[in-house]
Amino acid sequence: MSNTKRPVELNFENLPLVCGGALAMVVNEKFQECRRDVRNRPGVKKKRRISLHIDLEPSEESASQGEFEEGIVSFEVGCNIPNKGMSIRVVEDSEGVKFSADAPDNARQNTIAFDEEP
Repeated sequence: MSNTKRPVELNFENLPLVCGGALAMVVNEKFQECRRDVRNRPGVKKKRRISLHIDLEPSEESASQGEFEEGIVSFEVGCNIPNKGMSIRVVEDSEGVKFSADAPDNARQNTIAFDEEP
């Protein structure tokens, strides 16, 4: 008995078999990335999106013969997560642009350093 496997039809149901399961693994990683972002930032109402782009192009031989016999299928998996933005107030003086690390909403505020001796 032979241990050889026959080619499998490329369709949506068989995508988990592509590249030994690597495509499914990448899709699952992107899903987990989006899920973590939703869990960590539930106040951000924008949608998180996972995309799978599949491109099919004929091989050079098929293109020169005018009939499709074989080609290349490429897969691109992506995810779109809303940007993580933040802002602080800054002031400019003769020494440059400054901000207060302890009071990001007031760059001119001097805060008390409890761990320093007077």
